[in-house]
Amino acid sequence: MKAGRDYSWYVTYEWGYEYPDPETGGWAYYLDRDQRRFDCRKKDLKKAVLEHVKKYELAGEEYRDLSVEILDAYMTTPEEI
Repeated sequence: MKAGRDYSWYVTYEWGYEYPDPETGGWAYYLDRDQRRFDCRKKDLKKAVLEHVKKYELAGEEYRDLSVEILDAYMTTPEEI
């Protein structure tokens, strides 16, 4: 790893959002927890997680009030060993 250039973080995070509930006609809340590797700087972790959730978990879904909480993060090597 080059200091200040290549960063890889293994992150445990929790994310939640509201979605339209067809049974009640209102909004219901969904909460989930996941973990994965992100290649970014530590200060950009939350942004990277938000982008991942929007792109892969919520693609094509109707939602509002998406929130993400980083529960744990530690620096790893950029590649799998």
